[in-house]
Amino acid sequence: MRNFIWNRDPQEAMDNPYEYEAQEQFRNESEKLIKELRKYLITEYSFKLNEKTSEKAIYMLAINALDSAFEIVQSLKSQSHRVTAHLLRTIDESIDLGVFFNSKSEKSKRKVEKWFNNEMIPHREYRDYIKSKEGVEKFEQERKKYIDISKFSHNSYKTLLYSYVQRSDETIVHGNTYESGILIPIQTIAMYHAISGFYFKKIAFKMVEFEFIELEKMLKIMLDSQEENTIERKFEMRKKLQLTPCKKNC
Repeated sequence: MRNFIWNRDPQEAMDNPYEYEAQEQFRNESEKLIKELRKYLITEYSFKLNEKTSEKAIYMLAINALDSAFEIVQSLKSQSHRVTAHLLRTIDESIDLGVFFNSKSEKSKRKVEKWFNNEMIPHREYRDYIKSKEGVEKFEQERKKYIDISKFSHNSYKTLLYSYVQRSDETIVHGNTYESGILIPIQTIAMYHAISGFYFKKIAFKMVEFEFIELEKMLKIMLDSQEENTIERKFEMRKKLQLTPCKKNC
């Protein structure tokens, strides 16, 4: 994807939050991509009510991830960023559970049966699968990522602080204090645009991994979702100060 928002570092986005036009283009492209992927899955696949296969379970989880992605785009349009974090966790849990079910192991098959009996399959089943397949380092990465995204659902201090802005006297004020929206935390909005780009691409490539769509077809949908004229960065990136030891006579 040519628009730089798709590959933006979340911290850099918070440091340089004023790329409004590029963010708008990102939302437009995201909506097209998500709609087309969802349309393709709904058109190409159908399942019976009483069917209890891994493919049906993964399909339903994939659709749930796409629905959540679409709702994220709408929340970013309205700058209702609080919804976004919770939906990102839904995407993670849907896709990761789909990866576990897609392993087709004897354990995952048993868990699919339990899932169809309306039992909850905890995220640790996916992490344990990753540990056995890809090792401890990857397991720890996935574990940390899940803990970080879960902080939003568990109302940690820092995640709640994303909804506030700081005045010159260091008083914190909630972004929805005024109906005019004058206090909306633009740094937080910019951060969520960057994070969402990663999640939307994750969904698209997992559709290929789940064998719901050929790679070439998915890449064409991704290419067609891009607007003709890509909006470039308008503001120079702020550079962090590099502190160096003071030499003699400095």
